[in-house]
Amino acid sequence: MPVSLIKEEEAHILKLLPILLRRDDHFRKEVSIVLSEALASKDEINKVLQEIKLSREEANKRFEQIQEEIRLSREETNKRFEEVDKRFEAVDKRFEA
Repeated sequence: MPVSLIKEEEAHILKLLPILLRRDDHFRKEVSIVLSEALASKDEINKVLQEIKLSREEANKRFEQIQEEIRLSREETNKRFEEVDKRFEAVDKRFEA
């Protein structure tokens, strides 16, 4: 079949397809079955989106936990440095005396 004839048939199908989909329930169902093998359904897309949402929420919770751990670690480190500073001050005072 020549390419030009195929292109003409494709153009004809594209013109008729919307009309047939609107008018003929059986045709619409058949096309839907064929397309379902190649395309994801709304339910499948919604399921994936829900899984992404849950994954993002879990990642956010973990990130918040890590931030809190870092904050606590900084506080502990600051306390240790303050204690070391006090010890150095005490040592300095001993040497001054």
